[in-house]
Amino acid sequence: MTSRFNGEHYREYRLGQDNHGGAGAHRAVILIGSDGRSVAAVYYTSDHYQSFFKLS
Repeated sequence: MTSRFNGEHYREYRLGQDNHGGAGAHRAVILIGSDGRSVAAVYYTSDHYQSFFKLS
């Protein structure tokens, strides 16, 4: 994932559940721009942050 610049922050979204009803390992991670509204990048991880795939 890219480094954050001043004012940017990440938001995490859980995707689905595991077999026990927990959050599972799948996540979408969105880098929000310094204006607080724009999307700077979108990432997906299927292994709870071990690796990432950049979607945009």
